[in-house]
Amino acid sequence: MLVIVSALCTMGLSEQLLPMISAIFYYASPQNKWAEKLFPHLPDHPILVNDGNRNTSFYEGVTQANPVIPYDAWVTPLLWWGVFLLALYITMVSIAVILRRQWMERERLAYPIAQAGLAMIRGEQQDRLVNGFFKQPAMWFGAAWPIIMLSLRALHSYNPSIPVLSFNWRLPFVGSQTLQLSIHFAVLGFSYLINAQIAASIWIFHLLAKVQKEVLVVTGVRSVQKTTFGASDFPFMAYQGVGALIVLALMGMWFGRQHLKNVVLKALGRGSHINDSDEIMSYTAAFWGTLRALR
Repeated sequence: MLVIVSALCTMGLSEQLLPMISAIFYYASPQNKWAEKLFPHLPDHPILVNDGNRNTSFYEGVTQANPVIPYDAWVTPLLWWGVFLLALYITMVSIAVILRRQWMERERLAYPIAQAGLAMIRGEQQDRLVNGFFKQPAMWFGAAWPIIMLSLRALHSYNPSIPVLSFNWRLPFVGSQTLQLSIHFAVLGFSYLINAQIAASIWIFHLLAKVQKEVLVVTGVRSVQKTTFGASDFPFMAYQGVGALIVLALMGMWFGRQHLKNVVLKALGRGSHINDSDEIMSYTAAFWGTLRALR
């Protein structure tokens, strides 16, 4: 549930969307000349927030001189973006329905993150308030470490006098490259749930990426463009990652071509023998829902 919710809050949506639709008016200044260069190109539809006061209250908070929160300036843009997000999530759910059987029943993906939630509810009994998972001392001992350490880190942000432990180390590797060793409790938990081959491949390809970065530095191959995610300081490697993702998606479609064919036949009314009763929506609704939302 937390993974799904992350698509709505923080970096998944709100941290990106709210500044994007309001920052242009707040950061406009005579020096950058955004009013002359950018404002004439803004869309006529009210998809951007402009409260008439450079959206100052959103970035700096309300003051005694201006105590009113301009909600009316946000209503229409958020409604328009809500239509877009509704179409986006309909598309995401529809694609999940289309791919579920191929991934879970044919390829038998383990979905390791879901194992923790399943362990919490496994063995529940009506006559007991707490099941056996929450009665294990080892579980509480392991959970205490991230709870205490991350709570100290959060409190340290409010009061710097509260001590916080650092779990980051750097070791020399090849050339100018270094290895950053960090203890992330979420990664530790995830690593426990995945198999050894996947965990080893993450390490191996991370080390290979370090070697590739050093080769690019030594040979002087670089790009003036910058990327936000991935290898931000080595754009060519970011493009390489995008290419790998495209290949992975195409291979997944090729391996699941028979199942995808069945979905299309069912959506077109030619697959009466195909059973989709165990899905949260029919293949017909998922197929046409995806196409309509993409339009």
